[in-house]
Amino acid sequence: MGDFNRTPDSLEPIISSDYPDTKIVRSGHFTYPVKGPKDEFDYMVARGLADNQYAGFRLTYLDASDHFPIGFWASPASGGHDFPCDPIDEILRASREGCVPSRNPAIVSMGDSYISGEAGRWAGNADTGAQGSAWGTDRAAANCSRGEATCDHDLDTVYGPTSYATGGNQCDRSDLAPITGTDYPQVPPWRRFNLACSGATTHEITHSYTEKDEDAQADQLAYIAKKYQVKMIVVSIGGNDLGFKDIITDCTERFMKRPFHGYCKNAAAWSNMSSRLDAVGEKVTQALKDIQSTMERAGYQSGDYRLLVQSNPASLPPSADYRYNESRFTRYTAGGCPFYDEDTDWARQTIVGGMSSKIRAAANTVNAKFLDLSDAFAGHELCNKTSHQATTANSLRNPLPSQDAEWIRWVPYLPGYDFLNKAPQGDIREAIHPNSFGQQALATCLTQVSRRPDLLNNTATRFKCVNDGRNGTHGMRVTGNGYLQPDSY
Repeated sequence: MGDFNRTPDSLEPIISSDYPDTKIVRSGHFTYPVKGPKDEFDYMVARGLADNQYAGFRLTYLDASDHFPIGFWASPASGGHDFPCDPIDEILRASREGCVPSRNPAIVSMGDSYISGEAGRWAGNADTGAQGSAWGTDRAAANCSRGEATCDHDLDTVYGPTSYATGGNQCDRSDLAPITGTDYPQVPPWRRFNLACSGATTHEITHSYTEKDEDAQADQLAYIAKKYQVKMIVVSIGGNDLGFKDIITDCTERFMKRPFHGYCKNAAAWSNMSSRLDAVGEKVTQALKDIQSTMERAGYQSGDYRLLVQSNPASLPPSADYRYNESRFTRYTAGGCPFYDEDTDWARQTIVGGMSSKIRAAANTVNAKFLDLSDAFAGHELCNKTSHQATTANSLRNPLPSQDAEWIRWVPYLPGYDFLNKAPQGDIREAIHPNSFGQQALATCLTQVSRRPDLLNNTATRFKCVNDGRNGTHGMRVTGNGYLQPDSY
């Protein structure tokens, strides 16, 4: 009995076919309240039971776990049962007011792949094959051979049931997603809820993400807000509304095509970027208002929690800081960064800078806090000359240190341009996302912000996080109040 990490309905055909004398005893209620909520993962599987010999009871309180406890008692009744506390434990009943404890504090992240944790599988980049540990950078590698040249790969160890592997819903919520590593006072890991999902736009804040079997993020937030005392909500949204994936695709294809097909910054498709950014700013503003309305309906006042909206870190270095020249065969095949210098600088200034400006304005409009991450990865962007990839000297036992690594997943194995004849590592969707180092760095930023007095007492509305260039993911520093005061934590 316990958490099977799959529903009893999915297990029933296997049980019936291979173990006919085995029964599943269930409560009939969801036991994992994060996704949906509609997942029943906790139940009992036992042999030799008579029909209806036991019944499962869900206990509707949450203390030291992110799953509801389930009790099993001898009962002639069939079907599910739902109790606020142990139905036969009078001591437990007496110790809880209505069998429901006071709500414990929790924190929540919402939005898209930049905060869900996509690319968290990777601890740096490595110009090698996909069969092994990729010189220690593949966190999904398991059961490796002695030299790590061959390994099994289990994406569930990183993304759980939300991975891009067959059977996953492709939200790609990493075990190292920023909210997971945020050390907020009195909030243990199991009360750090990641509702963000890869591919989400502002639409999915208030509407179901049908193709990924996800309820609206605001609906999921409403449930958590009633079960817990939500203290902080961190939002990263807007990139998919702008068409970030299409922009990246256009820029990489123009870099790879020969003869020269022009810079993507001059493409007609992006000539209206200013109006596109304005439209995204309006959508983000409305999404933030919808989140605030959700909290208000759950009984919260504006001072009961902090709404923190973050920008995206620049993924590419200034063009002068590339460690490869513009040659297609080195910048792409060796570095996995197929972008022209001019497009790189345009993306940093117009896309990253423009989005940061619009998100900051949206936060200001709704009186939310703004966290500027645009320079957080400086020196660790993809192909920056001050960082490097893993080498043959690295392995799972001797991993590439974060202070030396790139914090962004590379762009290898473009469809139609495979000069390497290598099996691709991972999935192209992970490209240009913070890898596990980047996610840990962002978690450090959130930890520092959450502990600042000027966040808690509302004397600051803008914060900026940068790295010190020496200490890797532990070298992040936050400033506030218009970026004038250095962090002291």
